[in-house]
Amino acid sequence: MAEQERAPGVCVIRVQVQASSLLITVLQTPDIASRRGETTASFTEVDDAVRAVRKFLERYPAR
Repeated sequence: MAEQERAPGVCVIRVQVQASSLLITVLQTPDIASRRGETTASFTEVDDAVRAVRKFLERYPAR
């Protein structure tokens, strides 16, 4: 793998309808080959979940 290339990552979003809100779980794996750095976070606000996904995606700069 070239020095500038990053390992492929994956971000999974799970949404569950709760009685009075949503439960949004975001699983982020920045390196699928090793799963090192994998994190899971839960949110009830859509904006917070989107912010977490955006931050994850910004780790991968456009070429």
